[in-house]
Amino acid sequence: MINKIKRSLTANIGLKAAACVLSFFLWLVIVNVDDPNTTKTFTASVNVVNEETLLEQGKYYTVPDGNYTISFRVTAKRSIIEKLSNSDFTATADMNYLDINQSRVPIEITANTYASSITLSAKAYYLTVEVGDIQSNNFVIQGNTKGKPASGCTVKSVQVTPNVISVSGPDSIVSTIEKVKAVADVTGFNGDISETVVPTFYDAAGNEIDTTQLNLSVASVTVSVDMASTKTVPLVVETTGSVANGYEVKSITYNPNSISIMGESADTAGVNNIIIPVGVVDISNLSETAEFVVDITAYLPNGVSLIDADQTQITITVNIGKVGEGTANSGVVSNEANNNIANPFATNAEATNSSDSTNISSNSTSGSTSQNETADTVTSHASASNKHDEKTKNDDN
Repeated sequence: MINKIKRSLTANIGLKAAACVLSFFLWLVIVNVDDPNTTKTFTASVNVVNEETLLEQGKYYTVPDGNYTISFRVTAKRSIIEKLSNSDFTATADMNYLDINQSRVPIEITANTYASSITLSAKAYYLTVEVGDIQSNNFVIQGNTKGKPASGCTVKSVQVTPNVISVSGPDSIVSTIEKVKAVADVTGFNGDISETVVPTFYDAAGNEIDTTQLNLSVASVTVSVDMASTKTVPLVVETTGSVANGYEVKSITYNPNSISIMGESADTAGVNNIIIPVGVVDISNLSETAEFVVDITAYLPNGVSLIDADQTQITITVNIGKVGEGTANSGVVSNEANNNIANPFATNAEATNSSDSTNISSNSTSGSTSQNETADTVTSHASASNKHDEKTKNDDN
């Protein structure tokens, strides 16, 4: 029995092997000729159309997760499926069909090739959106600088072109804008500069605002910076008149006794001091300490201005006491930081020419009394005082 089976298996072995090979190739032919259906997943980017429909209603939309892609299944003959790619499909979300209640837009998927030979999944696809109100506003752009200019230079003025920017976008963002700045870097510059700058938006707390969801009228602005030369010069105060009989100027103080100015180099080069002229500080017939507040800007030369535009006033204090009381007449002219001993009886000409200390004309009329005349006045005061003492003694006797 076993031998019979063995003979049947081994008989005509060549023909049997050929039949197996032929069967395999026949199977391959049948599979390829039959071309069965198969299913594959594709991905496409969603193209949003008719967005102006929302804009016309004063609305905007955002996609919460920022995902504008959709995946879907396609069924077709295997020979066709193998030829398809993601670029062969288009996904469209039409805002005309926005469902505000459910905050979603239906997505329509179409095939660009083999449209009649494929079958798209019957599943409905949607683009999830958030809808809100649009706000528009205009903001003045503040020009600023950062960094330190070259030595001896300072920023004179900053201009922004254009200086107004129009902004529109989500109400939740636009309503938080407090100010807009355009900042130019002046580090190391000693001349005028012009720089293209992207405006920066800030909220009330000074935090920078993300503008990716905003529509801006301009993407960048030009910041023009005018530079000026700087210089620090002393103040010279000229007094007018004479204090009351029997009194003298003990000291004159003012703060500051020097100021920082700026302007074109040609304008500042010849400025060695700033003079408060005769007629401003009038000490006529004063018998007690007096203060004078003076606006320094009125006495600046043409083309020259203060670096600190807020520090326009100086306070001049004239300390007055009786003759012979306290310190002898050696008037002190100073500010709080630097006391400079000076002759209080110097003429105005001497005060004007002095650059190392601030000289004050005291007991002079319109600042024109000479030193000898002043000395005579002091002697006269002393003589009158002696006569008064002698008369008092005689009366006592």
